Amino acid sequence: MSGKVMSVKAEVSPRAELLDEAKELVTGSRNNEYGPPDADFTRTAAMLTALGFTFNGDRIHGHHVGLAMICLKLSRAAWYPGKRDTLTDIAGYAACTRECVVLDPEVDTD
Repeated sequence: MSGKVMSVKAEVSPRAELLDEAKELVTGSRNNEYGPPDADFTRTAAMLTALGFTFNGDRIHGHHVGLAMICLKLSRAAWYPGKRDTLTDIAGYAACTRECVVLDPEVDTD
């Protein structure tokens, strides 16, 4: 060997790129614009409960809002699976839903 160091640029996988983008959105700009997801989703849940919506006869919780948003995004992905933003949003909503679950004392966690 001649002692030269070869520089190899590591390619970022599409899945890592999407997750990195989702992480930036939910911990950066969107968190600043709308507040913490548990507060935002809990407010929305309270509004839905006030409108008469329930989940198995119980009030709506913040994590239900996150799950509903994932359903909305899945519906959009079924219509247009190539839209990258939709999949990024699903990853972001999954992370926000997890946070709502962990912070809600009424929800059992593992």
